[in-house]
This record gives sequence, C-alpha cells and structure tokens, in this order.
Amino acid sequence: MQRDPRRDHSFSSPDPRMTKEFGIPNACNRCHADESVDWAIEWSETWYSTNLVDGIARRRTRAVARAQAGDGKSVDDLLSLIDTEEITYRCATLLALLQPWAYRDKVAGVLERALRDPHPWIRIRIFRACPLIAP
Repeated sequence: MQRDPRRDHSFSSPDPRMTKEFGIPNACNRCHADESVDWAIEWSETWYSTNLVDGIARRRTRAVARAQAGDGKSVDDLLSLIDTEEITYRCATLLALLQPWAYRDKVAGVLERALRDPHPWIRIRIFRACPLIAP
C-alpha cells in the first residue's frame, strides 16, 4: 500500500467510496491505476465490508469533507463525533473544523469547554483555530 497524502496520522483501510464521493485518494487505485474506482469499491467492500459500510470512519470522513467545503450542515455530525471520539488528535481536528460556526451558541459552548481540556493538543488547536473565543 502506498502512502496516503493525508496528514491525519492514521492507518485505515482503503476506502475508494470516499474517492467517488469526495475525490479523496485511495491506496487501491494508487497501485491499481489501470482499474476504475468502482472496481476498487467492489473489492474493498468485499474484503472489508464489516469495517467500511457506513462505519464510523465513513461518517467521520463525510463530516470532515463537508466541513472543509463550508457546509454548515456538518456541524451536528462534528459535534456528535466529538462527543464519542476517543483519539485526542482526531478530537482536536474535529474541534478546529468548527471554527466557521463558532458564533453558534451550541458550538461556542463546546469550544469554550474544550479550552479547559487537560490535553494540550485540544487547547492549542482551539487557540489556533478560534482565537476570538479565548478567555
């Protein structure tokens, strides 16, 4: 498997469906360049179906992609993911993606609570992404 150009420090199963939905590169087609994305979807879902089909990784990818595109409808998904995320750097990334909607009461409350998080990754991400909410 070739390196994925993303910088989220995770090693996840290739998911060509996200290539089809959002243009996100996938390791399958990086090696099998002669095959279509649909071919890669068919095989990856055959091999990894229990982990891929509408799993948390897809839910997170969809929320992140929509937030990066400026879709305000992603806010509820981001907030839900933040509530259940156990990996600190992922939680910090999800929090930072809320920056365009920091003016919303619900989002501002979550960001303000995150400023008191014991983990410095969380706090620094909030300060960098949303400096106006700092106390």
